[in-house]
Amino acid sequence: MKIINTKILNWSRTKSYYGSVAYPKDYNDLKKIIKNVVDNETISFRAGGNSYGDCFLNNKGKLIDLKYFNKIIDLNEKEKTLLVQCGTTMEDLLNHIIPKGYYVNSIPGTDKATVGGCINSNVHGKDAHLYGVFANNVVSLKVMNSNGEIEIFDQKDENFNHVLGSFGLTYLILEAKLKIKKITS
Repeated sequence: MKIINTKILNWSRTKSYYGSVAYPKDYNDLKKIIKNVVDNETISFRAGGNSYGDCFLNNKGKLIDLKYFNKIIDLNEKEKTLLVQCGTTMEDLLNHIIPKGYYVNSIPGTDKATVGGCINSNVHGKDAHLYGVFANNVVSLKVMNSNGEIEIFDQKDENFNHVLGSFGLTYLILEAKLKIKKITS
């Protein structure tokens, strides 16, 4: 895992500060970071860095960049699901499924947004009036809690809805299984 001291900018480049950014390579690196948080220290997460709300800015704590968690793990055409890591961009997701004849509802206007960011921000797309928010695509989530433990939630679990739209305050999203739709035209 590398840690870099650098200037950290918001999406619109109007706010900045100097701080440390950790770039974990795997779940064990993430667990080490989370377990070594000291009292009253805060952590925030960034992958795409596309939030209009600057929610990842954290000049009093640690910033963890999740850009290496960008794998497309499994496309299950029988179940019509796609399993991806949190840092997978909409661009990579769509480039993977559209040639196979599939699509995801409620994608945001930028293709640089990540799956984790879309779920954490509960974004909507141009089709929101028909299909609702991006989180409606989520079948299950693999998350890490504040103790560094990995948990899996599906829609039946009480904590499932505590993750959606939470900006990472309750759990860190590691992977998401998404419903995909067959393109009909």
